[in-house]
Amino acid sequence: MNAKPRDMNSIPGFSGDHRTLDKLVNNKNVTVNDENMWLIPYMRNQSHFLYISFTEEKTVSGIKFWNYNKSEEDSYRGAKLITISADGVFLTPESGVLLKKAPGQDFYDFGQFIPLPYLEGWDNDTVALYKSITSKPMNDFLIQVRAQNDI
Repeated sequence: MNAKPRDMNSIPGFSGDHRTLDKLVNNKNVTVNDENMWLIPYMRNQSHFLYISFTEEKTVSGIKFWNYNKSEEDSYRGAKLITISADGVFLTPESGVLLKKAPGQDFYDFGQFIPLPYLEGWDNDTVALYKSITSKPMNDFLIQVRAQNDI
């Protein structure tokens, strides 16, 4: 797994932030403890990427997202719009998929499952094309995170 930017520690002269990339896979998802969250610096008009590569072929039916949830106020730091591609092929519309804002509390599992391919938002021809293709294991995922202002 890799990201661009990787985390808050990628800011020149800044270090020691515990909200690092490894928190995406630590199985502590329903929390308000930011020691279990990932945060990157937002840079206007720049792309933000998360790269996931598998050591062997995997069949993936979807991804579950838990947005940034430190507090109600800090939940606005979460991702708003994402695109997902695998091996260079878009699995979501290029216009993106809207992610729910986190609630800012941990009373329930607020995760959002995005099935892949995500057919909502595609035109009828694209949906028909995806439905006609048989499943193929994937090697690499690329998730692009965009803020509201990038739209």
